[in-house]
Amino acid sequence: MTRGLVWLGVVVVAACAPPHRPPVSTQTTARRPVPDEALGITLRKPLNPAAFTRQRCVNGRAFAFIFGHYSVVSDDALFSVPHEHDDSAAVLAALDSFTVCIVETRELSALAFVTLDDSLVSHATIFWDEEDKAPKPAEVLALLTPRYGEPLKNAYRVQYWSADSIDLYINSQGLYNEATAVTLDDSRACRRFERLVHRGHPPPVYVKENGDPDPSSTYCWVQPQ
Repeated sequence: MTRGLVWLGVVVVAACAPPHRPPVSTQTTARRPVPDEALGITLRKPLNPAAFTRQRCVNGRAFAFIFGHYSVVSDDALFSVPHEHDDSAAVLAALDSFTVCIVETRELSALAFVTLDDSLVSHATIFWDEEDKAPKPAEVLALLTPRYGEPLKNAYRVQYWSADSIDLYINSQGLYNEATAVTLDDSRACRRFERLVHRGHPPPVYVKENGDPDPSSTYCWVQPQ
């Protein structure tokens, strides 16, 4: 698939992608650095145009309908939501409060969906559309480890950092291919989005098959233990 087609078709692909939120690790993150930056994208700061070779920004609702039909996983791509939402009307109303920028990074030439909350970066889904040009997960790891230290690992062996309501994941498989992908997430925007979606109703509480609480499916961020 050419980069031009991906640039136009990336949301359709995202609609077929499974949720990528990893289960909670049992490792501690005490006194770890806050993993708030990757490939020129920095959480809780305005988007830096100098970090990108091109950039297109749209309203969150427009992003969900960028191909003329609603993508049910748009909110997962923009917030790493802990669970799916069936009420698209409520989701779209909540998306009106956010801006989405589709960018190409100068560093490593990645594509990214960047979510802005009150003009500040709150989430980024970063990926490579051409597998032969994508860095290996180990290369991304080597780039980020000097800043954030050794990563945690979840049950699926996904490597990630977590601190101060922020997560940074390195996945071996992206939204639609087997190339490396990176997710940078400030869960405060996810929590705001969840409040807007569930306005007037108590948020859902999920349990595992054995009846135990399932925090990773209930909350936007869970402190690793």
